[in-house]
Amino acid sequence: MIRYLNYILVLFFISHCGTAAAGSIESKWGAPLVSPIGLKEIIISTLDMKNQPDFKSQMHKVSKPTANFMNDIDVATFLYAYDSFSSKRDIEDLASLDSYYLGEANGVLYRCLVLRKGMEIMPALKKLASKSSNECIDRFGSQSNICVSDKEYRSTLAYYISTITKLSKTNSTEAGCTTADWGNM
Repeated sequence: MIRYLNYILVLFFISHCGTAAAGSIESKWGAPLVSPIGLKEIIISTLDMKNQPDFKSQMHKVSKPTANFMNDIDVATFLYAYDSFSSKRDIEDLASLDSYYLGEANGVLYRCLVLRKGMEIMPALKKLASKSSNECIDRFGSQSNICVSDKEYRSTLAYYISTITKLSKTNSTEAGCTTADWGNM
């Protein structure tokens, strides 16, 4: 129970304070917006927390507002933040999330984000494709519910690399985020 409460406090602090600080720098000085350190870790921790066998039972042991907060933590909110980040570290973090199972809806959002980053994310994708390891499996093991299989991971990386190459030639304004673009792939 304590691990969930500690997790929630850290999650709240990093997500709200880190983003607010980065946003204020962006608006005042025009510096590139950089994610708070640990955004990728927050996403991974959220996935891991929600896939713990005792997650549902822990929610019954905490106060209703805390339980609602635990249930409402949404990976999509954190993923969407990557849309405005462009530092090399953020791009590499976004690309490396490909080895994690984000869920169906979050997977569609992730796909759109990667395709919208286009050639900006290509070096990170190629770097991951050249490695023989899978970050999630290396970290959590092949039986973890939050990891995609190595075969699926390799296939998805190849898909992103080829699709971004195709989209860069067509100058698609939506970069793969519309059903029309999906039908042409």
